Amino acid sequence: MEEGQIVIGQRFRGPRSSGNGGYACGLLAGYLEGGVEVTLKAPPPLETPLLVRWTDNEVRLLDGAHEIASARCATV
Repeated sequence: MEEGQIVIGQRFRGPRSSGNGGYACGLLAGYLEGGVEVTLKAPPPLETPLLVRWTDNEVRLLDGAHEIASARCATV
């Protein structure tokens, strides 16, 4: 599985100083197929390269060592 980067642009701002959480979660969910469960753990920063990293059974969105969100396959 490929690691990657996501950058949330200003036009996808949710609250004044962060990215829209639904948009960020949707981008992360796109790394998986089928039903997906995404957990947003922190406000996603804007205009910042965020790392997409795979672990055993999930994909994580990281700002350095800080976890922004995680996603895993789920039955919907």
